[in-house]
Amino acid sequence: MKKQMLFVAGLITVLTFSVTSVSWAGPIVKREKRQQKRIAQGVESGQLTPRETAKLERGEARIDRERQRMLSDGNLTAREKAKLTHDQNVMSRRIYRQKHDNQVRPGVTPAIPATPATPADPGVNPATPATPATPAQQ
Repeated sequence: MKKQMLFVAGLITVLTFSVTSVSWAGPIVKREKRQQKRIAQGVESGQLTPRETAKLERGEARIDRERQRMLSDGNLTAREKAKLTHDQNVMSRRIYRQKHDNQVRPGVTPAIPATPATPADPGVNPATPATPATPAQQ
């Protein structure tokens, strides 16, 4: 009876840790999907060129293969999770930089930022230089 109790307790412990470790993959998969949406949005808006898109897609595929390899034993350790998170952080920065590097897909008109019609400080007239007052003018 004592052996059965130990076996059941051990089995519950193993199952709990394996479910917990695999559940860590959930946020990682959600983040991969969000990053894929960011890439797709960049393609639709013309912010990403075909070469940039291909490079980002290869990076995402590499992270996905790495995640699958890490989960192949049914366990995702804290170190593996940290590695995947780091890789996703690097990929996120690459996506941002590629989308904001002012390269556009051929045939797409880039969005030109609007320039303000009035000076930044309405109390300053840029045409007249600011000179300090002399004692005779005071």
